[in-house]
Amino acid sequence: MALADYEGRTPASDPRLTVQHVTHHRRWSPERTARDTCTACGTEFDLVDRHVLVRVDPGDPVVDATGTRSESPPARRRHFCDEACVAAWVGDRGPSSATAAESSQP
Repeated sequence: MALADYEGRTPASDPRLTVQHVTHHRRWSPERTARDTCTACGTEFDLVDRHVLVRVDPGDPVVDATGTRSESPPARRRHFCDEACVAAWVGDRGPSSATAAESSQP
């Protein structure tokens, strides 16, 4: 699946989010080494290494009956180890899983 095919999808884990843009990314900074954790698998990695950056639309904030925001909106940028982690996050089983399921049927 091409990275652009994830755009417009909503991850099952957070239906408030909509994927806006997906791209391979490296973050280079001469001052420091930035690290982040993969949204899907939890692996920590250096952002200078090639990874996948996903921009999301966080949707509307949750507001209680008094008009007070009861939950902060999620981050607009999510970092993933690779495309497999993006697929897992949006709940895409991928073509290999579908093919395996079809071949196991009599």
